[in-house]
Amino acid sequence: MVISIVALLVGLLLPALSGARKSAQRVTCSSNLRQIGLVLGSYLIDHDEVYPLARPIPEPFVAISGDPPLYEILDSYVKSGPAPETNPLYLCPDDDTVYPLAGMSYVYSPAVAGTSMNNLLARTFVQRMGWTDAQIEIASDFDGEEGGTEFNLIGGDTVLVPKRHFKRNILFGDGHVDIVVK
Repeated sequence: MVISIVALLVGLLLPALSGARKSAQRVTCSSNLRQIGLVLGSYLIDHDEVYPLARPIPEPFVAISGDPPLYEILDSYVKSGPAPETNPLYLCPDDDTVYPLAGMSYVYSPAVAGTSMNNLLARTFVQRMGWTDAQIEIASDFDGEEGGTEFNLIGGDTVLVPKRHFKRNILFGDGHVDIVVK
């Protein structure tokens, strides 16, 4: 009798524990993006408010630029901890695909690379949309779409990146992180 009651309780608690684990991973991921935003803020102060010219996604993923990855540029602002490509700051806890390959679970917006927020806000499209810095995406989870998305790797191989988040974490230009359904 006792064993059946314990088994029933375990059966009821397991789904709740799984949901709590997913929620904790999402919070950690969001916190990491917020910290990256703080580090970026320090970088901006030192570089006349111009965002780093960095690859949107680190190697071995194919990118439109050959610039260094964001974690390399920000490394001097992250004073302690492991090497940048193994720093848990750049790891979204439920990412077992992108981080092991690239050392970063987040994608950096190519729209902001090498420019300032003032220049972004002066762009015709941004003005027409009426956006503020609170609506300009700086970085987000590196996530696939429903069913997974194939990304090209340098050398011709591909990797299937699954959709890990129903709600994606996004770092915005004013420094806040929001969870957005994508």
